[in-house]
Amino acid sequence: MNVQEGMAVCDSKGMIGVVSHVTEISSTVSLLTSENPSNQIPVMIINGDQTDLWIIKKL
Repeated sequence: MNVQEGMAVCDSKGMIGVVSHVTEISSTVSLLTSENPSNQIPVMIINGDQTDLWIIKKL
């Protein structure tokens, strides 16, 4: 699998974080609940024919 920085990390209930660092044998995930204020989450909301794009930023 080709894991890349910036990819969303999800479990069975939804998104839990973002890949923040990748090496050949491991990856680091910044959790949405972390203290890192630079977390920015791209969001796409589709409602019928309407699509909204947003950036959620943890303050």
